[in-house]
Amino acid sequence: MSTTLFSLTMTQKGDTRLSEASAPAGTKLQLTHIVLGDNRTPIADLKQTSQIRNEIYRATLDRATVDTTKKTVVCVLLMPENKKDLEVREIGVFEHSYDRKMMH
Repeated sequence: MSTTLFSLTMTQKGDTRLSEASAPAGTKLQLTHIVLGDNRTPIADLKQTSQIRNEIYRATLDRATVDTTKKTVVCVLLMPENKKDLEVREIGVFEHSYDRKMMH
């Protein structure tokens, strides 16, 4: 099994939710799903992105860890063997309500 690490830019919604979760009485992040895309068109403003433009795979997260002191989120997705050749250019991580995308 190979491991691929990505460094992502948080959207404005993602930054806001991570800040809310980091507050002493903050609302816990409940990350549940990840969506992968392969859009080739440059995105003008990553911070304002609200959707994956060419979705190629959607799945439940295998694990998500939030480090509020470093303001980082680590998400783990174990993909099936038959999906190993996908070209991933977009990643969206969703909370339980599906209306908030965390990262892109």
